[in-house]
Amino acid sequence: MNTPEISRNRWLGVLLTATLAVTFVCYQKGMTASFSSDDYPHLLKNMHFQDAFDALTVFFELDGREYRPMVRFSVWLNYQIAQDATAFHYTNLVLHLAIVVCLYFFLILLLENRMHAFLASLLFALHPIHTTNIFFIYGRTDLIFGFFYINALLMFFIYWKRNRDCKFYILSLVFFVLGLLSKEMTASFPMLIFFILMTMDTGDLRRRMLAALRLTSIYLLITCVYIAIRGYYWWADDSVSVKVYLDYDPLSVLTNLAMWFFGLFYPFDLYYMRNWYESDTLHFLSIVLLIFIVSLAIIHVAMRNEWRTFLNDKILHMSGIWFLVTLLPIIGGNAHRWYLYIPSVGFSLFMVAVLRSMRRKVIFTIILSAFLISYPIELLHQAAIWKKQDEIAKELLDQLQSISGESATYYFANMPFGYKSSFLFTFDSAIDAISFHSGFRPDIRILSYVNLSDELDIERLYVGGGGVRFRIEPDAYGYFLFPPVRRRFESEDTILKIHETEVEIDALSPAGTASRYEIRWHGRRLHPLYYFDGERIHLFEQ
Repeated sequence: MNTPEISRNRWLGVLLTATLAVTFVCYQKGMTASFSSDDYPHLLKNMHFQDAFDALTVFFELDGREYRPMVRFSVWLNYQIAQDATAFHYTNLVLHLAIVVCLYFFLILLLENRMHAFLASLLFALHPIHTTNIFFIYGRTDLIFGFFYINALLMFFIYWKRNRDCKFYILSLVFFVLGLLSKEMTASFPMLIFFILMTMDTGDLRRRMLAALRLTSIYLLITCVYIAIRGYYWWADDSVSVKVYLDYDPLSVLTNLAMWFFGLFYPFDLYYMRNWYESDTLHFLSIVLLIFIVSLAIIHVAMRNEWRTFLNDKILHMSGIWFLVTLLPIIGGNAHRWYLYIPSVGFSLFMVAVLRSMRRKVIFTIILSAFLISYPIELLHQAAIWKKQDEIAKELLDQLQSISGESATYYFANMPFGYKSSFLFTFDSAIDAISFHSGFRPDIRILSYVNLSDELDIERLYVGGGGVRFRIEPDAYGYFLFPPVRRRFESEDTILKIHETEVEIDALSPAGTASRYEIRWHGRRLHPLYYFDGERIHLFEQ
């Protein structure tokens, strides 16, 4: 290796270290001491083991519709280190940084260009779509599976491209199996390396296909065994909830892909975009389409003579393959943003393909700079939201524990669901939070939720002895939800039966969210009713 190349590699090492430092700083404010949402039920399931041997029992049992023993074991291990959320948050952040480093070394092998590998790793490290994976404790599911996934790829390509040393192939298989024990999305691995090999290799198609099948055969066999076992126990245990992930209706699949694609290219808060889409779908789609056409026109001018090169670029093909294949296991479910953790590498590869093909580097530099300026800004914004969530969660938990000491069973209206894009007490996690902190498990019958924003003002309107009415002005962040998690409605005068009450939504916002609703009960109310007014919890007195 000559001196200029050594010097260049050292500079890239410095830049990678700087990237890790900037990423750490951007997430720092969100490293809070509070748990949130589904953190609590997962903690309660996994903190009670007496020792490591006892904790290993997670490998021999299903967790509802999931089988993710590596993630459950990590929760127990974290709990032994510290019992507040700070250690959990830092573990998630360190995992993310470790994945960035492993991704960099893998991409060096894949792209055969250290600068391109660094650029792709930089975009992955700072992409705001990953905030939920890091700030939400159980978002580590994607981090742990991602760590094993990327390392399985790294070991495989060291074996394939460097020395054909079987120990690297075995290590790849080990990481692959650990990935399967972390999240079901790992099942996409054999297909991904098959298509990467087909894309990168040269020569006769039949020869390439046979070689790729030979190298992926063991992974495919393990995946088939895994799917067969999971399918048998999964369907037998909870066939109804499994169907949520198996909606392969073409329109549903295309909608999911479009939402994920938009989430990767739009660097700012998606809540405003969702609210705009739901309020005025036609206008939203028209604007997005116009921006897309203008962007294509600009790129066309910038790549006037390079389109053929761009469209034939193997890295471009690989970016699309990566995005589609890694999403394949969950493409029939909901388009949650945290699913994009590993698929987002496809976006990084796409940007590398643009760089490789665009001769007018000034235009690419402007585009890249726009992303690299907006990413840290959005990360700092999200970190501030989760910091505020921490303050709200502490105050609410104190109030909930005080109420639970007075009454073991009660109704609750406007349970805080989240603050902006963070989470507070979704589903029954308020009960789990009280149980986690005090050991007492009340019976809270939640009649409605409310997602909070800075401007949300909940107005209470009395309707008499048999009910109570609430009204808000919904915005992108602030809105009512109703169990299990119904947010949008097609028409007013919708009546829901929730616990022993009747809930009527009688006014909707342009986005279809409830702006006014009434809780009614017939006859004598059996238990006290508490409600949240946006700041404090109150007892409803007739």
